[in-house]
Order: sequence, then C-alpha cells, then structure tokens
Amino acid sequence: MEGIIYCVRELSTNEIIYIGSTTNLHKRVIKHMSDCFNCNSKSYNKELYRYVRTVVNEKAIFYHYFTFETLYKGIFADTDELRKAEDDYIGEIKPKYNIIKAYLSEEEYRLYANEQMKKFYINNHDKVIERCHKCKSKKPEYYSKQHHDWVNNNRERLSNYRKDYRKKRLLNETDEEREMRLKKQRDYMRERRAKQRLNK
Repeated sequence: MEGIIYCVRELSTNEIIYIGSTTNLHKRVIKHMSDCFNCNSKSYNKELYRYVRTVVNEKAIFYHYFTFETLYKGIFADTDELRKAEDDYIGEIKPKYNIIKAYLSEEEYRLYANEQMKKFYINNHDKVIERCHKCKSKKPEYYSKQHHDWVNNNRERLSNYRKDYRKKRLLNETDEEREMRLKKQRDYMRERRAKQRLNK
C-alpha cells in the first residue's frame, strides 16, 4: 500500500510541530482542520489543536501561519509498517505535539490504556463514583440479572480467556514473580488446612 509521512510546520519559526502518517493526505488534512475548529469533535482538545487555536482563531487564515508538508511517500506492507516509519521520523525530529508513539505493540498499548484509565479516574473521581451510584440505584436487580445471563451465555469463552491469560502470564513471569506466586499459593494452602483442622 502507498503511505505518506507528513508534518505540520509553523511558518513563523519554521519548526515542525507535529508528524503524522496517512494513505490519503488530502482527506487527513480535512480531518485535522475539522477536529481543530469543530468544538463538537472528540479530538477538539488535543494538545496540537489547542496550540493551533492560540495562534489562529479561525480556519480561513490557518495557512497564513501553518502548512502541511510531505516528508516521505512510499510503499509499505501494512499500516503497522507505516506507523513504525512515522515513529522513526518522530524520534529523529522530536516534534513537541507528538505526545505518544505512532506504533504501539499489544503490551505497550495495554500499559498506555491502563495509564490513561488511571489518569481519568484520578481526574474524574467524584463523577465516576456518582455515576456508579446512579446506575446501581436505578435497577440493581436488572444489572445483576443482565450480568448473570451474560456469564451463563459466555462460560466457554470466559474459560478459554482465563486459560490463555494464565498461559501468557506464566510464559512472561520473572523468577521473582514466580517465587511470589508460589509463596501465595503455599500461604493459602496453609490457611486452608488450618481452618479445616479447626472445623473438625
């Protein structure tokens, strides 16, 4: 597939402030402009767009201050290869508004998603708690039944997921993690045997 590595350059400083990748630069530019100046867009508060709006307050004069340029155009095996190439340019040029890597492995994405969830929870703790209370107070019996039905209908899927998760975890665990896991198992068995002796 044909891919393009592009950049956003600020004309007053001649500085590249953002690097991206796409298969259709014309459509990508239109999307950038829409996200930047449309307050209903989910990406409206992206750091790049917030900065652009401090310089330009309307779309019509955007190109007086910024420009889009093609850094590289070529053939790529897939989008992953294109994003890896984008990362190479980001690493070399270091634009200040590329906040995260373009390409994330499954493990990197999992860690990034967890970090974002933690930040969201910390920044919106009261709202999250309030929303949970509202949901529970509405129809607690409905939600518990819905969950129960879902579990019953997906038992095999859940079982396979747990098996796969356990295999991956065991393959990737360090010697220290293995020792901690085995210690927890030994402690659990000791407590269980102690309780059984007391109940006899």
